[in-house]
Amino acid sequence: MRTGGSRQVHELRLDGVPVADIEVASTFSRRFRGLMLRRRLPDGLLLVPERSVHGMWMREALDVASVDADGTVLAVGVLHPWRVSPNVPGTHQVLESPVGRFAAWGLRVGSRVEVVPPVR
Repeated sequence: MRTGGSRQVHELRLDGVPVADIEVASTFSRRFRGLMLRRRLPDGLLLVPERSVHGMWMREALDVASVDADGTVLAVGVLHPWRVSPNVPGTHQVLESPVGRFAAWGLRVGSRVEVVPPVR
């Protein structure tokens, strides 16, 4: 099992192709903390369930994608520190990543994301 400290690392697949190892925040406390005040950012963080995110206490901008319950990307943007992402109708989860990762992965509106948990 891969871990990122006390956090489990999951494989992110984009349109069926593995692109990164990410963390999943599925509890209130992990979603609330998100990526705030971290010195080193993971390749990505998926917040589930979540409709919108904030950039409070962030040191740098993030790529942010609104994703529906089936894994389809509904909107993509850049979240700057101390800003709030738009609340996109149909959003069930939000994917955050350091700026530039989405372009490197080819993530865009209409892409399908899938998160594969670590094997135990």
